[in-house]
Amino acid sequence: MPTRRHHISWNAITPNLKTAPSMESHSITRRLWLTVLALNLIVCSLAGLSLRATWKAYVDNAETATQNLALAIERELAGIFAAVDVSLLTLADDFPG
Repeated sequence: MPTRRHHISWNAITPNLKTAPSMESHSITRRLWLTVLALNLIVCSLAGLSLRATWKAYVDNAETATQNLALAIERELAGIFAAVDVSLLTLADDFPG
């Protein structure tokens, strides 16, 4: 008696396996990742430029505030020295010498 061979299809054994992705889907996936990477680089660059501009503005404001404080202290001390000078001149006039 001849042996019977049963033909079993590959899809019957592994019905849930997907076929290998085509080269076109690899290309689309690669383009998508490259686009996302490029957009991330652009966003990070813009954020860096914004942070640098903000930092520069804070430094400029700190320099201006320091100069204003130095000027105020200078004027205050000049007023004190002028008052001391007038007091000493008045005392010098009161004492003959």
